[in-house]
Amino acid sequence: MQEATHTVSDREKLARLRSALAATGDVVYQWDLITDSVTWSGDASNSLGVTAAGVPSTGSELGALVIPEDVAARSNYLTRLHSGEKQFECEYRLNLPQQGECWVHDRASTEFGADGKPVRLVGILRFMDPDIFRAGRQGHLANFDQLTGHFNRDRLREALDHALNVTKRYKVEGAYLVVGVDKLTMIDQALGHDAADSVLLAVGDRLDRCLRASDVIGRVGGDKFGVVLSNVPESELEAATEKILDALRQAPINTPEGPVYVTVSIGAVTFPGAINTAQDVMMRSDAALQKAKQSGRDCAVTYMFSEEQKTHHKACIVIAEQMIVEITETAGLEDLEACCRFVSTLRDLGCEVALDDFGAGYTSFRHLKKLVVNKVKIDGAFVHNLGENPDNLVFIRTLIRLARTFNLETVAECVETEAEAELLLNEGVHYMQGYAFGKPDLGVPWSRIGEAPQASFGGADYKPSENKQDSDETSLIPMSLPMPAIS
Repeated sequence: MQEATHTVSDREKLARLRSALAATGDVVYQWDLITDSVTWSGDASNSLGVTAAGVPSTGSELGALVIPEDVAARSNYLTRLHSGEKQFECEYRLNLPQQGECWVHDRASTEFGADGKPVRLVGILRFMDPDIFRAGRQGHLANFDQLTGHFNRDRLREALDHALNVTKRYKVEGAYLVVGVDKLTMIDQALGHDAADSVLLAVGDRLDRCLRASDVIGRVGGDKFGVVLSNVPESELEAATEKILDALRQAPINTPEGPVYVTVSIGAVTFPGAINTAQDVMMRSDAALQKAKQSGRDCAVTYMFSEEQKTHHKACIVIAEQMIVEITETAGLEDLEACCRFVSTLRDLGCEVALDDFGAGYTSFRHLKKLVVNKVKIDGAFVHNLGENPDNLVFIRTLIRLARTFNLETVAECVETEAEAELLLNEGVHYMQGYAFGKPDLGVPWSRIGEAPQASFGGADYKPSENKQDSDETSLIPMSLPMPAIS
């Protein structure tokens, strides 16, 4: 018996496609870029909230529904088609008669003619759930610039911090560029906001195209982009900046008001060198950018340290290597990220860092791990009358165990009696401070560089063991530490 066969006709395929589109609420469009005509598949009138006669029949009519703030971003993606891109994908808002403002995800493929120019877009409009999209959008805006989609300033600073740490750890060089769009204010005043936005979008796009995939780009100001160049020797920096300058010079930028020729100026900083924080890098790059603009624009200037600055930096390192800087626990936790950057800078300079008032705040394992200090100072409130308060001794033991977990040295504050000192010594405290060892000394510690700190206790002089191998937790000697506090 011959089996029955059934061939699915084009009509049936189309019916199934329409059924699937109706279920999802998506609509398919075909946009003829030569005639500007648009045809639809799916329930376009229902999705757009218009009558059948009101469904856009041209690209111009569809573009008129895009809210003004998103026109430039959408236009920038469309402009890329003329550069040979085969895919078109972006998100923007439509101003619909019934729903009002509505976010859509527009994704299309491009068909090209024999001359290589785009002739047709075939795509899908997906209407996005406002609540779900809003939640995702808020998370996106926390890290990315709303107009260009690049990192925002805060997120770029994090990437720069990471690059600084990498260059120090692996002994390589890097650079940071601030790229300023020349005379953007004049473009905005003469041609309008949409034209200025189109320029910013195009500059960001050209930066993407001319830089390496490992380089990080962000928008750091109204007319400025920041670029983190990883593993770039100083000898190659000029070639990198020239490539950016050429990318902007080569062709005009298409805007809603017509083509505009645009140039950029660049301020460059190499690191690590004498720079230790992302804030310092960004500040010096801005100074270099101003120098480039004063030099006639359309050029790059690299920040150079003066001989006086270099000498000052070396002197600071010599002093820093003799210092222990204290940071109070409560102040450190107010802005943990900023404090971590500060501590990292101090350690890079050669300073030791002590966390003061340990136990008085809310330090957790996570905080201690991120701060990377050298010492913790046990708050004096737990040391006072220690012999008469056994609960405090239990608490101090807990703090010592926590410090020991992270290989941190401990310092007990406000030690006033020999009995307190003996108790703390037996518990394994490394150092002690207090009237038991003498009154506070107002002399600057670096005036006595090379002198071993000493303290009088019980009629004898105590100083740290000169043989570190003989110094374990049961034989540590109490001593008074000169610790200038810097808050």
